[in-house]
Parts: sequence; C-alpha cells; structure tokens
Amino acid sequence: MNRIRTRKRLVSGWTPEEAVGVKEQPPRFRNQDGSVRDHAWTTRTITSSGETVPSSAIGKYTLYLLTDKKTGGEYVGVTTGDVKSRLRGHWSLVNKGRQSKLYNRMRKALLEGRRKDFVIKVLRDDARSFEELQEQEYQEIKKRNTIKNGYNTAEGGSLGTPSPIIVDGKEFISQIAAAEHYGVDAYNFNQRINKLGWTPEQAAGLDPEKTYGMEIEVSGKKYSSLSLACTDLRKNYKTIFARIKIYGWTIEQAFDLQAPPKPNKSSNSIRIVSSIGEFNSIGDAAKVLGIKHSTISNRLRMGWTHDEALGLVERKSVKS
Repeated sequence: MNRIRTRKRLVSGWTPEEAVGVKEQPPRFRNQDGSVRDHAWTTRTITSSGETVPSSAIGKYTLYLLTDKKTGGEYVGVTTGDVKSRLRGHWSLVNKGRQSKLYNRMRKALLEGRRKDFVIKVLRDDARSFEELQEQEYQEIKKRNTIKNGYNTAEGGSLGTPSPIIVDGKEFISQIAAAEHYGVDAYNFNQRINKLGWTPEQAAGLDPEKTYGMEIEVSGKKYSSLSLACTDLRKNYKTIFARIKIYGWTIEQAFDLQAPPKPNKSSNSIRIVSSIGEFNSIGDAAKVLGIKHSTISNRLRMGWTHDEALGLVERKSVKS
C-alpha cells in the first residue's frame, strides 16, 4: 500500500482495515459513528456539458463572500449548504493544517486572536443549477479581482476544468474540488496537470515515487530519481526541484554543496515557489504573508530557500 495515502486515510478517521483496503472505504460525508450523513453533494446530476455536479433545490445554490475585516482581503466561494456551516468547514481545514492563501491568512489571524474578523455572507442564491452557480462564481472572482487582491487561487467556475476528474478511483466535480479534498493548493494542482503533465494522483501527492525522468548524480553517487536523492540527503523535494528546474541552479548549488548563484538585480521579478504555493514575485509573497519586501529579498540574497525566506520553516545552517 502507498504509505502517504494510508496515513492520510488514518488521519481522516478511517479504520486501519479501511485504510489498507481490507474493508470498504467509509462514506465521504459521515456522522461521528461512521454512518452516512445527509449532504447535498450526495445527490448528483449530469449537466448539459457532461459534468457530474451536485443536485440541489433552487435557493440552495449559494455564492458567498468571506472577508477579513482587518485587511479587507476577500474570498469568493460556492456551497450547496448553509454558509455558517461552510465557514466552520474552513476553520476545520485551518486546524488540520491545510495550506492555501486563504487558510494561511486565517491561521495567522487565529494566532493574533482575530478569528471573529473573518465574516461570511451570502452574495446571492438565485442560481437555478450548479452550472449557473459556477458562472456566477467566475464572474464574481473576476469582478473583485480576488486572485490578485484576495485569497482565491483559481478563476472559479468550470473555466479550465469543464469536466469531472478522477483521482485514485474517486470522481470529483472539478480539479479545484479534488485539490481541496487532498489538501493541495488549487493553483499548484492545476499547474501540475495542465502545464507539467502530471497524473491526477501525482498532482494530489499520492505518488511519492514520481521520478520526472530525472536521473542525477550528487557527490559521485547516482540516483534514479530526484525524489530518491532528496530522501537520501534529507532535502525538501519542492525546494530542490524549484532550484534546478525553475531557477537553473546546478545540482551542487541546489543541494547546498556550493554557494548559490547571485540573484538578479531585479529581484522583485523572482517567482517564489514555496510549500504553501507559488507567487509571481517577492511583492506578491510579501503581501500575502505580511512580511516586508526587503526582508524576503535580503534573505534570498543570502542564499536562503524560499520557505526559509518566507518564514515557513526554520533557517538551517549550511555546511561548507
């Protein structure tokens, strides 16, 4: 059995027998005793475009807005249930450690004692179908520009994901829904599939043995994949991958065996690739995480990793 997948199942409350496939998997929506919980998404219908979507009564297709009163940051979302329950669901994912622009900001607010600053309200509930609700979500995100100025990471609606996606034998209404289920940033999930050609299982983090066709040699030792080299040398795979594939570092520089290359003078154009997602520039990362631009820039100039520069992990000393 896949170790990561099994561990995620156990964390989600599956029994050991269910986690390893000895018994049938539990229903996705269930009560504390494990019995099936009534939920709008358990009733599905096929749209005119071929999508499998939740079926709900008119008035239950809800477009909502989640706002941080302190910063003014907004998040546009949809639900087929009560918005207060949806907000509780967001906080639940924050407590479980889910990573995204929204959840990282909510987690920071929680540490500052500002949980009540996040308020949710219904924007409209007049959609007559889930297709119409998706279009409303897309238009609202575009109007408010919440990808750049808020906490949304995808354009919403069915844009770019016009059909369901199957991950590990499970069918999801969209790539965004699959990303949320597996705790992966929606933007990264879409990029992995649409730009890098990963399988849905690889994009969801269920296939840790993905080699990406990259055989490398580090300090005279050959590895059949970058992931195996990172595991053996105890390095963060995402960091090493970004250094080599995105920023063009040498293998020795990527594995901290040589000094990192000098950054470009236009440091603000550097694309930040971190464990919580990707940012188009230092400025974008600084805005989302509330860190001074100069602080991040100086840290990168000193050879810190992106996660270290953003304060996501503790700075590790580099052996010469």
